[in-house]
This record gives sequence, C-alpha cells and structure tokens, in this order.
Amino acid sequence: MRIKKYFNALLWVFIASGVLMGFLWAITAGFWSGLQFGIIFAIGLTVFLALVILPVDFFSTKGLSGSELNVKQDVELKLAGNVEDVFQRSVQVLSDLGIIRRIQPSRDKMTIAARTKISLFSFGEEIRVRFIALERGEVKIQISSEPVLRHTKIDYGKNFRNVKSISKAITGASQSVRPDY
Repeated sequence: MRIKKYFNALLWVFIASGVLMGFLWAITAGFWSGLQFGIIFAIGLTVFLALVILPVDFFSTKGLSGSELNVKQDVELKLAGNVEDVFQRSVQVLSDLGIIRRIQPSRDKMTIAARTKISLFSFGEEIRVRFIALERGEVKIQISSEPVLRHTKIDYGKNFRNVKSISKAITGASQSVRPDY
C-alpha cells in the first residue's frame, strides 16, 4: 500500500516536472535539448524527493498501520446525553483545540465544519463533525477528516491524528463515552 502510494506520488512529480522544465528549456534551446533536459531534471528531482520523503515518512509514521495512513479518515463515537448539549460542548471544545484554524457550527443541521492550520505535513484539512440523536438518550457523532487539497496522496498520518485528537477532546468533555473505532 505505501509503496504504491509513493510510486504514484513520485510518478506525478516526475511527469509534471519533466514536461514543465523540458518545455521551458525547449523554448530557448530547441526540442531535443528540451526533451533531454526535461528527462534529466525529472529524474534528479524525483530521486531528491524520494531521498527526502521516505525518511521523513518512516520517522513520522512509525507505529501507524496502513489504514491510519489513509488521507481520508472517519470515526464514529456514541455519547450519552442530549444532542443539543453534546453539540454545544463539542463546539466549545473544538474552538479551544489548538489544531483548529476556523470553525463553523450549524445548529440547524447539527454539524460542525472546521479547517485545521497549515503544518509541515499538510496544507490543512477539512474536518466535519455530525451529530445524530439516537434513542435511549445517546448521541452518535461522526467525525471525518480529509486534506484541503484533493490530490494529496501522502499526509504522514495527519488526518488520523486529527480525528484521534478531536475524538479525545470531545469524549473528554463528556462523562459517558463509547468510541466505535
């Protein structure tokens, strides 16, 4: 899974950089010279990025499973309480969470849309939290996190860490918790 993900990401870098630089070089030095430069530049950049990305990934994702490295993460929680109370506490908890840059609660739809800050590992993530009233005084909470840039292939486990920290923050604000990981 990881090897395929890296291969795809590096293949796109190879193609895009080779075409772009080859085209720019071809404008001034001719087609064949541009083609050669594009291939050489693409190989050099791809090797350089592989030498940087692979060690960073190895050390930053140590201990995470393959599913935890997916760029889209979802989790469901069940909490005891009134849906309005759980929603209000969750809005407050997410507002105080350090990773959140912007938060947009919607009481009508019982959802929270949030965006995280830009970090070394990503350009930010879109987080959605949905609250569903269940019977017996329980609330089901669905949390999802995905990259802002939809073509992101590698996030170094950032979305998993987002969902995990938000789950902990929300469940820490409630007394009765049953996470369904």
